Amino acid sequence: MAKADVRALEVERAASDLSRLVRGWLEQQNMTWLEFVYCLQVVQDRAIEKGLEAERED
Repeated sequence: MAKADVRALEVERAASDLSRLVRGWLEQQNMTWLEFVYCLQVVQDRAIEKGLEAERED
């Protein structure tokens, strides 16, 4: 098996582990994937707004 194939399998396993971890956390928070993604979008929007405000102040 080529090095790239081995690395791809490692990344795939890590992504699967992360997905399981996030799903477990979401269950603890009683939150759906959609709610989680919405929260991420809100956080991203706020970060963009703060960045724009900082640029205006400069």
